[in-house]
Parts: sequence; structure tokens; C-alpha cells
Amino acid sequence: MSSYSGDINFGSGKLHIKTSHNSKVQTAQVFIQFNTTEHELINELLRKYESEKFVAIGSNPNNKLEYYKANNDCCFAVMPESKVFNFIATIYKYLLTTTLSAASIKNCLTKKASYNKLRADVSKGFEVIVTGKCKALTNKLASKLPVIDTLAKKMSSIKPKADADIDAHAEAWMKPHDIAGSKLAKLYLVIFAQRFNFVINGNKLYCDDGTWSELAFFMKEHAPVAGGVIKSYLKQAGAKKSKASANDTSGSKMKASNELALKNLNTIIEITCKLYGLPVETLTLASWDLDKAALAEMKKLIR
Repeated sequence: MSSYSGDINFGSGKLHIKTSHNSKVQTAQVFIQFNTTEHELINELLRKYESEKFVAIGSNPNNKLEYYKANNDCCFAVMPESKVFNFIATIYKYLLTTTLSAASIKNCLTKKASYNKLRADVSKGFEVIVTGKCKALTNKLASKLPVIDTLAKKMSSIKPKADADIDAHAEAWMKPHDIAGSKLAKLYLVIFAQRFNFVINGNKLYCDDGTWSELAFFMKEHAPVAGGVIKSYLKQAGAKKSKASANDTSGSKMKASNELALKNLNTIIEITCKLYGLPVETLTLASWDLDKAALAEMKKLIR
């Protein structure tokens, strides 16, 4: 079984999880999207988790995280498949029990925030997408093995900590910048510039002044290699086949291979879009290949 979609009930909440196994990847890729009105607070907590739990050089022997990124009320992490359920429970507990440092409150929160509201929102449930190497995990979910009940019970046992509201007045640091362009050009921008944290809403890109300056210089310096980066991204679930093999006279094997690769590619594209605030852009067999016009447009979005 290569994919799954269903719910895991815990406490008074519901975790919606879907999977898409990609045999081309050797680790599990986990995306979690939370639904809360406490946007600044959750983003700072998710970034604090990165500072506390992830090391880019070397490894954390406890959680085995190989990559972690937080943005737009979401987080994305890469880890061994066996660590996925533990990561879900750990990040859930972290949001329900952790507070920000005084420096984060002073410099990053521009308005009053409520830990209790955030924790109530998170306790209602959230969305999880798992791709990459996740065949064993997919089978566990589909077969409803005891490990699923164990996860539900573990999450149900986590109680939110009660904390006072935060009265914050930091100067607004997320500022809008014009980037009018097509949906595909914006997707290409996000793929190429994903080392930066920003959010796109319509024809506006929101980030702090420092990120905008770095992003503009990055595009000026490295835009010539963007095509190769995006081509590689589009092939991460497998290259599109245009000619059937000699023993595939009906072309059915080629068709099935393309459909599976495109399904897995669209899963990682969905994750990418949600991390950056874009409407989800689903590719088809026709739009799978690099669009040179959209690439040229992307290079002009930021000057």
C-alpha cells in the first residue's frame, strides 16, 4: 500500500493524516499544519523548537531530525520513518507546554497573544502529511495496528499548561513587498528560495527587511542556476517517462509509473505551497516539465 488518508482521534481533538510513499527518497518527510488565530505565537514557538531540538551539523541523538523548517503556522521535518509518530506527539506536547523567552516576546510579538487560546486551538486537531519513505507507516495506519492507539493515548494524556496572556508591543517587522506574477512563477520562486522564511499572499510577499535584502541579493546572484534547481525538484519522485519499454506494449506500466511519480510530486508541492501561503498548485502530465516562460517570469519577481 502506497498511500493512506484518515483520522486519529485523541482527547477532544482529531488528527487528520495522509501519506504518500515515495520510493525515490530514503527518509520520511513530515509536514504539520496547525489551525489557530495565534499566528505570531505559534510561529515563534515552532522556531524555538528548531533552536532547541535541531542541529544542522551533526545530529540530535534523541529525535534523529535530519532537517527542520517552521513557517506560516506549519513545520516540515525529515527523519527516519520509525520516528514519525514520536515527532508528532513531541511537537504537540511542545506547543501545549512551552513558553517563549522574554527576548522573543519583546522583539517578535506585535500584539497581545494568548497561550491558552493557542493551546485550545491546537488541542482541537491538526493536519499531517507524510511522504518520502513511509510504506511501513502507511501499512500501520491502514491496518490500524496497536501503535496507532498508543499514539492516540499518548496525545490524550498531554494536558495544556495554563499561562497568562502576553501583552506585547513589538514594532511590526513582517512587511509587504510587491511580487505580481503568475501562480507558477511564484511556486518556482518558493522552490528556488526555500532557504528563506517568508509568506506570499496574493501579489504581496511578507518578510522582514533583512530577509528581503538577502532574498533580493540571492536572486541577483544565483538566478541563472534556478532552472537546474527547479528541474531537480520536479524529478524528485521520478522522471516523467515519454516512451514505453519494449515489454510494455500497451504502455500501461509507463502510465502507472508516471501517475505514481506525479502523485508523489504533487504531495511535496502541496507541502511547499502550504509552508509559504500559496494556493496549492497541482501539476499535470502537461505541466510537469519546467515551464521556461514561468522561469523567466520568476527571475523578475524580485529586483
